[in-house]
Amino acid sequence: MGIHKSPRSPRPNRQTIHKCDKAMQAVFETDRVHMFTMNNMLSGHVQPRDEF
Repeated sequence: MGIHKSPRSPRPNRQTIHKCDKAMQAVFETDRVHMFTMNNMLSGHVQPRDEF
């Protein structure tokens, strides 16, 4: 996956903003994404294993 912790986070010990590579920028349409925003965006697309 192409997400990297941002070295310029306003709180260096709480890395909650992730820098996206080009592939993830296409998905999230941004160069940085907050981890909770990312979870909200992805939660509708993730299913438990037994539902496959």
